[in-house]
Amino acid sequence: MWKKFSGLLLRNKAIFTTVVLLITALMGYQTSKVELSYDFAQILPDTDSTFIEYQNFKKHFGEDGNVMVMGFEDKNLFQYQKFNDWYELSKTIKNIQGIKDLMSVPTTFKFVMNDSLQRFDFVPLIKHPIRNQQDVDSIKADFLALPFYEGIIYNKETGANVMAITFTKKDLNSKRRLEIVAEIRVLAEEFATKHKVECTILACLISVRKL
Repeated sequence: MWKKFSGLLLRNKAIFTTVVLLITALMGYQTSKVELSYDFAQILPDTDSTFIEYQNFKKHFGEDGNVMVMGFEDKNLFQYQKFNDWYELSKTIKNIQGIKDLMSVPTTFKFVMNDSLQRFDFVPLIKHPIRNQQDVDSIKADFLALPFYEGIIYNKETGANVMAITFTKKDLNSKRRLEIVAEIRVLAEEFATKHKVECTILACLISVRKL
């Protein structure tokens, strides 16, 4: 059998060589189309009770696992230069491609009564550039009058505060998220070095605990 096969191969070596080359080229082309998935792997089966509860949770409250939290603890957060730099850092990060939204102490909103429409409007806590310590003191007074932020993004007893950063789903599920995290880490380290604080970064949190 093998003698016949080897004879056939030798008599038609040009044809066999062409076929092998074509198969190799086809496999190489298919390999070039292989992509690495950055989606989170599903561990539990669809019928698992915990997984079903998780899916119901997402239906009510939306997608999770796309939040990156960065923060530091400093009772002098509302010092003019430090607070202004934290504000500018918040704006810089929010403008990074792939960032959907961001919330930090300087980017929060307050409720203002709209008498003409008989409703409350959301108004940014900061509406103009911060010029001096007097501006920061005024912002601090307004912020501390908003108790629903206490323990979520700020702890007035310890000075612990966080910046919650959400990613677009497209960039979260791609290798672009690694570049975004690296870019944010560099910016955080620059801020931490300048103000001698220790910034902690936690990626892909499902929920935000009390500070």
